[in-house]
Amino acid sequence: KLRLLYEAIPMGFIMEQAGGKSMSSDGVAVLDIEPKALHQRVPVYLGASAAVDTLLG
Repeated sequence: KLRLLYEAIPMGFIMEQAGGKSMSSDGVAVLDIEPKALHQRVPVYLGASAAVDTLLG
């Protein structure tokens, strides 16, 4: 699990700019998650679009 504001969103932004995908375990894009707490942690899948789609089924 990564901290949403300080780790997950910045890495998700870079991944999506590079042509990949960043999703949480429930299938929501990391960049679309609204933070509920300053140090909120979320499970994250980062990688090529096809690989992330395969992981999420």
